Amino acid sequence: RLPYPSPTGRDTPQPCRVEFRLPDDVVVDKPEVAWRDMESQSWSDEGIGEVEWDPSTRKVNFSAALLAPFAVTVLRSAHFPYQQWQITILPDAKESTGDEKRALLTVVTALGLEVRVEIRPAGVHLVAPERDELRHLRTDENGHGIFWSPAVLLTKLRDAGINLMPVDEDAQWLLKPRDVKDPALELLACNDIAELVLMGHDVAGSQHNNALECGKGRVVLRARPNPNALDLDRDDNEKHKEYKVAMVWPDKCALISAVEGSDFDETLRAPTHYSLTMALTGPTATSTDATDADSVKYMDYIAQTLRLTRPLSFG
Repeated sequence: RLPYPSPTGRDTPQPCRVEFRLPDDVVVDKPEVAWRDMESQSWSDEGIGEVEWDPSTRKVNFSAALLAPFAVTVLRSAHFPYQQWQITILPDAKESTGDEKRALLTVVTALGLEVRVEIRPAGVHLVAPERDELRHLRTDENGHGIFWSPAVLLTKLRDAGINLMPVDEDAQWLLKPRDVKDPALELLACNDIAELVLMGHDVAGSQHNNALECGKGRVVLRARPNPNALDLDRDDNEKHKEYKVAMVWPDKCALISAVEGSDFDETLRAPTHYSLTMALTGPTATSTDATDADSVKYMDYIAQTLRLTRPLSFG
């Protein structure tokens, strides 16, 4: 028996076993247990040991040298930085109201977890991971896919143990600390990417985005045309798989000579333009109408998802 709350003193109490069951909608692989230190208003694992986890019963069992509020904790920065990210064009969905544009955001986190989110004018749908704990986020009781606003889905994912909404302060806790992008630049680039996806382009992260030369004031990404929503990475034609590398400044965009796997090269390949779409497609390209209601909602959900997941700063 241990008194609660634990008294302060020199004597070290004998540890006791504690067991509790985790909810079905929380993702856990290897639980880490901590107790709440009310004085410092922080979590501590001091005095916690012999943690055992039974996935079949979802019970956590551990020894504790004190009694306090216990919890299974996850580092909020555990999934950052992303190993890779990309947005690919999907074939239009056939709906009763007509064809609906779709894109797929794929993020591979620092822990190797692949998260896929489908984006439509109707909202965002969690495609993967296909874990039982997340079934309530993917489908309703009739088995139909659920479409959420980006903020709601990502908040529910965070509540389930998968945090994909980094804040600036998280950058200092990464194994390799980094500077996050300037907020105005990040917002501009997210909006430009949304328009580029509407115009039928796949977009992906670039290793050069984290080059010292880029710092906070420039964003580097890759893009390629995919108006027919093909799986270009499975195409036999290597030319189809190629991305162009683009740089975004606060006041302009341009294609640059950088190549993945090589040293950073910011030599301009073409004149600068005011938007990514102009830089990638040119001023005379035929564009999709970006003013109809569905297109506006589609771009807004793409931009919202990027602003919340922040692959430009944490990718």
